[in-house]
Amino acid sequence: MSFMTLIIGGYAGIHRRQRMGGQLLSFRILGSLEVVQEDAVCTPTAPKARQTLALLLLRSNHIVSTSALVDELWGDNPPPTVVTTAQSYIYQLRKVLHPRGRQAAPGEVALITRSPGYVLARHEGQLDHDLFLQVAGQGRALLEQDQDKTSACERLCIQGDMPVFACARGRGLQAPHRKVDE
Repeated sequence: MSFMTLIIGGYAGIHRRQRMGGQLLSFRILGSLEVVQEDAVCTPTAPKARQTLALLLLRSNHIVSTSALVDELWGDNPPPTVVTTAQSYIYQLRKVLHPRGRQAAPGEVALITRSPGYVLARHEGQLDHDLFLQVAGQGRALLEQDQDKTSACERLCIQGDMPVFACARGRGLQAPHRKVDE
């Protein structure tokens, strides 16, 4: 299993997980795209469902329009049944996020239909990308304090193999991919 471990000033930790109906839920996009409940990986296997999940995660808590989702998945060549097909990927993701068909309780991760598209509502820290951005900001701050690069790297180490967004990428995932690479 691929995951990112961050060591900050001697403290090692993995991103926060939310308790969901008695289960912990977290998301990983640095390395393999994964949905983790408790310690079980329950990520969708269909490539387009994974790509849909990646887009929703990177834009979580904001509306992702159906047209942006279609553009991400098919670019300029959508299938004739584009709306139905996109809805089937959303349905697959809801089955992963809401096992046994139950509705999300207030404060839990939820995949919500909101015109003109969908919102993946989640808490800060449930996505490894959140922690990565926090740590990267701390690293920049260390370097801006005129500390030499070696000292900053010693205080702020990122360990692990981190191919970012290990899933197919359309136009919507290209810009965030470049940002993390920087």
